[in-house]
Amino acid sequence: NLIGMMRLMDDDPIRYVPAYEAACDRYDSPTADQVEEVAEMMMYVGDQSLEDYFMEMAYDCGDIKNGDYWESHIDWKGYAQEQMHHFTEYKYDGDTYLLSNY
Repeated sequence: NLIGMMRLMDDDPIRYVPAYEAACDRYDSPTADQVEEVAEMMMYVGDQSLEDYFMEMAYDCGDIKNGDYWESHIDWKGYAQEQMHHFTEYKYDGDTYLLSNY
């Protein structure tokens, strides 16, 4: 397991270091396979704000469309805070990653 974990970290630390941290939150002693599983479930936010990330997601999913009359009334900061009840945030090397709590 140690060798497998070291290979993951060496191959793609930007992906697997935050996944390892998240896997440690989910499992007592995560295996390399569990870290890979968690990495597949994580969402990459990058260096943008959570507010911008969730706003972009709302548009991409079609929850809101450009030109909707109520578009300018949305409190995107509050919306992002509400969305974060469903996710755990992990940071690595200046980037943000999210993992669903479900």
